[in-house]
Amino acid sequence: MLRRFLNISVLLTSVFILGNVSAFGQVIDLSDAQKEAIKTATFTTLDGEEKTLADFEGKVLILDFWETWCTPCRRVMPTLDKLAGEYKDDFEVLAISPGWSDSKEDVQAFRDENEYDFNWLFASELAKELQIQGIPYKVYVSPEGEIIEAMMGIYGTEKDYTSTKEVIEKHAK
Repeated sequence: MLRRFLNISVLLTSVFILGNVSAFGQVIDLSDAQKEAIKTATFTTLDGEEKTLADFEGKVLILDFWETWCTPCRRVMPTLDKLAGEYKDDFEVLAISPGWSDSKEDVQAFRDENEYDFNWLFASELAKELQIQGIPYKVYVSPEGEIIEAMMGIYGTEKDYTSTKEVIEKHAK
């Protein structure tokens, strides 16, 4: 009986994790309402300051929805940081917590332990409007504020690097 209970527990845990964390990249088809929600979203910094996409205009942006417990999310961060360094004048990473389980203190602690050159933000309302079902969830935005593409999951370090680099080089001013 205990073995059956443990098997069921492992199965349910796996379903929960796989349902909320996507390990394989999947392009998301955003509705016009979702694109508009991104364009008009308000983000909150760790200091409580409000930001909008206009604050980052002129650069290719990646809105990277993540949480500290998400291994695939953390796995892609060094790649994004490398690209942010290589394309400092053309690319910004907005590391956005949807606020599902991470507190401001959790994100601050993660930021303090890692030297990533990201903009650390919260946007729980936008996450709801986008109906995000799993993370990592990424949205690419052009320097003019137009939505380029959205995707859930990761492809792997090398493919994430090359695909993001292609987006930057294609859309940078």
